[in-house]
Amino acid sequence: MAQTLEQSDHTSAQRRIESLGKPVATATPVEAPASTEDQPVVDSTALATSPAASATPPSGGTERPDRFLSPISLEGPTTKPGPNPSQSGFRCSDKGFLPISLPDYLSLLDWTARQLHGNKRGRTPQGVKPILERLGLEASAWSKLVGQFGRLFINVAGKPQTIRATRSRIGQHQYHLRKEARELLTAD
Repeated sequence: MAQTLEQSDHTSAQRRIESLGKPVATATPVEAPASTEDQPVVDSTALATSPAASATPPSGGTERPDRFLSPISLEGPTTKPGPNPSQSGFRCSDKGFLPISLPDYLSLLDWTARQLHGNKRGRTPQGVKPILERLGLEASAWSKLVGQFGRLFINVAGKPQTIRATRSRIGQHQYHLRKEARELLTAD
């Protein structure tokens, strides 16, 4: 098992970190003792000013390892309604998928891994609480959604209102969301 996000081979998180052009030295190892749980997982300033914030590759002119991945953040010019075809040609769309930044995503990813690894659980770090609030989820609901994703979502995943409004492309039938997933996503 990888000790840090950077060592998590063949994952989108590793590719996103590689695209920063330098290792994120402040990432907290997954095996860290409980006393470091309130420490930031990733240095937000290092990520915000990194080459990954722009479309240009890191120094050396090489291609970005994450160029085919969807951006994380929904914020920015690609949030207009309708199709957002990729300007680079390496992915289908330049539209993000979460209303959070890359540093917040990596922090949430690291904390989630700790929760799913049975003997690494602990309290929710202060930096993760606002991220979950922006997503409209409690920490326990997020952990359950991630840990049981394959069981909770069969054909599609998303907020109940989005799934209700979506029809299949073939046959135009309505998708259904399991009751437990619906309850987790609508809990106050």
